[in-house]
Parts: sequence; C-alpha cells; structure tokens
Amino acid sequence: MKPEWLEQLLIDRELGELDPPVEALLTEYLRTHPEAAMEARRWADVVAVARSVIRHTPPVVPVGRARRWNWRALVHVAALIVLAVGTGWFVVTRPARPVRPVQREHPAAPLATAWCAYDVQFDALRGEYRVVPIEPRSTLR
Repeated sequence: MKPEWLEQLLIDRELGELDPPVEALLTEYLRTHPEAAMEARRWADVVAVARSVIRHTPPVVPVGRARRWNWRALVHVAALIVLAVGTGWFVVTRPARPVRPVQREHPAAPLATAWCAYDVQFDALRGEYRVVPIEPRSTLR
C-alpha cells in the first residue's frame, strides 16, 4: 500500500469516518505489517492530542471592525487649524493704527457746563477708551 493512502486511511479511521468493510481490511493489514501498525499508533496519538486541545481551547471571539480614521472629522480639524493660524498671522502682521483722539461734533461749542468738561478718546495701543479732562474755555472772549 502506498504511504499516502495509508496515512489518509489511518486519519479517517481515528476520526471514525471509515466504512466497516474498509476498516476491517485496514485492521487486517495492520496485523500483518508491524511498521504500519506503529504508524497507526502515532496517528492515534496525534488525533488524541488534537481532540484534547480542541476540548480545552476557549471559543474564538470574533474581533470587531478595525478602528478606521474618521476623515471627515480630520478635515474639519485641519480647516480649523489653518483658520486659526491664518487669523493669528493676519493679526500679527497687520500694521498698527495710529492713535487718533475722538473728535467732538462741535469743537467750537462753549464749555459752560460740567457735562462738557471731559472728552472721550480711544487709546489704540491699550485698546480702551479714556475720559480726558478738557481745559475749560471761558465763554467770554
């Protein structure tokens, strides 16, 4: 008998897949050939070990989908970064405006009351409005 056929028959025998007439013929062959009987014992050991491993191995848990990149969110974050950098660059490189005091609508109006003794000016360096006292002018000339 060819070794490949013997190997297939021995594996099928250990797994219980052989028909009774074929199994009887194989048993008779193993009685007459001691080297084949030794090979049959080896295959019996291999199948026994495989069965014990299968019995004691926990079932495999299916793995979820691999984490994928959320490209849409990544594009949004990149756009925000570009916008922030561009705004910062614009603010830093923009020339400063000169400080110009706020002009009153009627500079020739007489300053006869306390309400007109102060002027409001914007300080561009500090970014705030200031109330500045004005020298009172005499209403009489």
